[in-house]
Amino acid sequence: MQQELESEFQTALEHLVMLAKNDGSKHHAWHRAQELDKQEHGMYRGIKDALVERMKEPE
Repeated sequence: MQQELESEFQTALEHLVMLAKNDGSKHHAWHRAQELDKQEHGMYRGIKDALVERMKEPE
């Protein structure tokens, strides 16, 4: 079960990174990351920080 949750987190993060790399959807990606990070169930807790770190990485 834990592995499935980690996989879902990674899938969502990869999608947000793809969106954030596009100028037209960068704002949407950040807004969505903030929404996911706040969800009560906590499955995506830390995703906004993970997105920031991924965007700092050189391509």
